[in-house]
Amino acid sequence: FFLAKHEEDRRSNGTRREWGLSPLESLASGSLAGVCSALCTYPLDMTRAQLAVLKRKRNAPHVGFVTILNKNYSERGVKGLFRGITPTMLGILPYAGIAFTLNEQGKRKIQNMTGREPTTGDKMQCGALSGLFAQTLTYPLEVTRRRMQTMG
Repeated sequence: FFLAKHEEDRRSNGTRREWGLSPLESLASGSLAGVCSALCTYPLDMTRAQLAVLKRKRNAPHVGFVTILNKNYSERGVKGLFRGITPTMLGILPYAGIAFTLNEQGKRKIQNMTGREPTTGDKMQCGALSGLFAQTLTYPLEVTRRRMQTMG
């Protein structure tokens, strides 16, 4: 919705408008994108984490990715595929929102200060810094999430 609105605003009346979303739009868009991404990939991420824990145990039977995924589903149903998703969602909402907002607003600031589109280097710096700050702020939830995923 926000990206469609943004594109519509940019093209309206044939005038070139300052690009970018507002900070609130960036926060909502980033958070929503993060939630969609996490929902789609969570069962695979949880299975990967469980497999990593099994590989570290001595005398653990050799099991593969699909075996663990099937075991989670057969023992707990769909709910088993999403065990520990609450801290993931609580972590991804602020992480994705903050990262996307800082990235978009940083690029906008560069454009306003220089009067030109951000270069590839500018975009890489904005992305790196936004990811650094977002990860630093939301890391404690990552620890909780991993523990919930790997509990037996």
